[in-house]
Amino acid sequence: MTRLSRSDRALLNAAIRDLRYAPKTLGHGRADSLRSAPFGAQYRGVCPRCRKRIDIGDDIRYHNDFPDPIHVRCREPSARTDPGPTKLKPAPLKENPVCPSCWTQHAGQCW
Repeated sequence: MTRLSRSDRALLNAAIRDLRYAPKTLGHGRADSLRSAPFGAQYRGVCPRCRKRIDIGDDIRYHNDFPDPIHVRCREPSARTDPGPTKLKPAPLKENPVCPSCWTQHAGQCW
């Protein structure tokens, strides 16, 4: 095991101290807290929580649950108001009567 000199130990302890008290960031200015302070949007975008448009100047903030900034007073869309995709019922089939001369179902005149 290599012994460190006094100056190397002092330098290493200073680096550890600086790292220990450095602010923790998660990228793109996001802090380790649950959410950031509000700020004005500089670019247009879409809120990942409510899926509404973010315009320049809107108040937004970072939130650790979402990859991009969200509106300051944003609420998730309610399941009751968002019906989701609807299934269309197939149109009822039009029944053609049986032809008395050829005994088949066809539309229009018999051959």
